[in-house]
Amino acid sequence: SIQHCDSASSHNKIAQENWDDAFSFYTGSLAESDHPLGGYLFFNFAQMNGEQFGTCKKGKECPANTEMLQLFVKGKKHIAESKCSQLDKYVKRMQALMTVPLIQAYLKTSYALDLEDDARQETQGEAAAFSAALAPIVSACNAGSADILFKDLAPGNAPTSSFEVAKFNLERSYDCLGISCGDVGGLVTLSGEYFYRAEACDGVQPVNGAGGMAAYTGGSSSSSSSSVKATAISNASGGGMSRQGRLALGLTLGLTSIVVAAAVGLRIYSNKSSGKEFDTQTSSPELEKEGVPPSHDDCGETLEANLDDVEMV
Repeated sequence: SIQHCDSASSHNKIAQENWDDAFSFYTGSLAESDHPLGGYLFFNFAQMNGEQFGTCKKGKECPANTEMLQLFVKGKKHIAESKCSQLDKYVKRMQALMTVPLIQAYLKTSYALDLEDDARQETQGEAAAFSAALAPIVSACNAGSADILFKDLAPGNAPTSSFEVAKFNLERSYDCLGISCGDVGGLVTLSGEYFYRAEACDGVQPVNGAGGMAAYTGGSSSSSSSSVKATAISNASGGGMSRQGRLALGLTLGLTSIVVAAAVGLRIYSNKSSGKEFDTQTSSPELEKEGVPPSHDDCGETLEANLDDVEMV
């Protein structure tokens, strides 16, 4: 859209079509305001992780999705008005917001592997996928942290990984990535309390009404304890989905994560080639003046209201 947007043009049809395509690939066709966990694309991915990390009330639209949809609407409006110079700030913020669920998913699998002794192949596979997707993004901020994050959950290393090491190396990169402790949150139980050692940084607390993953019981690696942990992880990861549904979700998110990482890497490379820096130290003061992002206590507008503002092509 940025490449095809021309400030001298009165219509920018191709740019608008590309922007609509991006919106479609983010939300999919199954996400609905009364069932925000519908679908298998990034909207659902962000929603599921947002609930499990206490950034929104159970069953309500999470702030990351609310802000993303608002940015899609604002960007479409600027393209229609040929205000192409405004798009770059929106895209940078979108890239930052799409990093949040990747971080949450990485932390969730790291916690399961380290503190819950969940060494199932399924969990290790998820860990490796999220590690491969997240490492290139973090590398643009801190190559050392990215190397640690990648190797810690690499195939064969995951069972001996350290959740605290992963959490520290991610949190030290938040400012550079353009996100905050409040954006990511911390892993919460069904009762809305943080899991042991999984709290958010900077003293951020879960929103009222938060409820995430089923609480684990026991602390050994016995067969009965492992069974309980496996059930809890399965419920948290897929809810009531069938095995085929969870497989489809996993494959879709894995491919989406790779595409996101490739897009961010390409953008960073392009900016460096042109002598520009990828500056994500702040979260777009222009957006804050316009009322974005929303507070974490108020999960914001529903998806249906935002969809009404987007003209699909």
